[in-house]
Amino acid sequence: MKHYIWGLLLITSNMPGADLVWDDEGKIFGVDSDRWNIKENWSGDRLPTAGDNVSILSKGPVELFNNSAEVNTILCKVPLNLGDTLTVGSSGTFENSIIAGALGRIRANGPVTFEGNNSLNTTTLDGNSKFINKGTLTFGTRGIAFATIFENEGVFSLVSGNTNLGLFKNKLGAFFNFGAKGNVGSSTIFTNEGTMRKDNPEEDAQFLGDFIQKGLGILEIGTGAQLTLGGATTEISGDIKVDGTLIINQITGRSPNHSFKDLFGIKGNGTIQQLVRPCSKSLPEGRFSFFWFVVQA
Repeated sequence: MKHYIWGLLLITSNMPGADLVWDDEGKIFGVDSDRWNIKENWSGDRLPTAGDNVSILSKGPVELFNNSAEVNTILCKVPLNLGDTLTVGSSGTFENSIIAGALGRIRANGPVTFEGNNSLNTTTLDGNSKFINKGTLTFGTRGIAFATIFENEGVFSLVSGNTNLGLFKNKLGAFFNFGAKGNVGSSTIFTNEGTMRKDNPEEDAQFLGDFIQKGLGILEIGTGAQLTLGGATTEISGDIKVDGTLIINQITGRSPNHSFKDLFGIKGNGTIQQLVRPCSKSLPEGRFSFFWFVVQA
């Protein structure tokens, strides 16, 4: 009797993805089109997939609408009008690229860096990795997912909305600016080692997340401007300069954890109101006129 052994041989491929370049040669009904999802706009006349490394260096703008896209890496140096989800697998760099006007999303499963000038006023950021701003970036409305890290090394301006900022790190030498409008939502843990500034007096700003200022961090309130720190956790070391109004309150529902024991100095010609007590060290309240005040232990 003959015996047969049946089996299945599974062959897998570890071939790397392709390097694709945007060449902007696509057309719809004979008319030039800047849409991402037209294969003729890419070298090799095929659309990028999750394993591909994408370069968009010229011949913009590029429009990503009604179709999500996934790449391994991306380097984009032209305006990208993002109206759907772009997932980045390993790394991404956007230089003078992202523009406002569409409800898009960038999902970072590897680090994504913004350089030059970028506008993310209607863009959501999320993913398992982190975002890094090294240039000048405006942001508003859509927000950063709570567990997503954002590291600001440049200038970040919040210009609209009640916006959650995830795990936000304003690094030494960096600037975070409140614009004429824009509040920070409660799903935010903000670490400030640089400068946070509210200068524009047009509308008062509220910060409802956890605010932790460390080391050489600086909090500045300009003349006529008002900022309320209303999160459950407010810990401030470093310096405060108040020429407008700073209100320390607790608006969110958790038990307050406020500390100013490592605050180095207060100066300015403004008003500080602390509405939540007790805390490990209270701020001196009232109006200040350009002097340096050291909080005693």
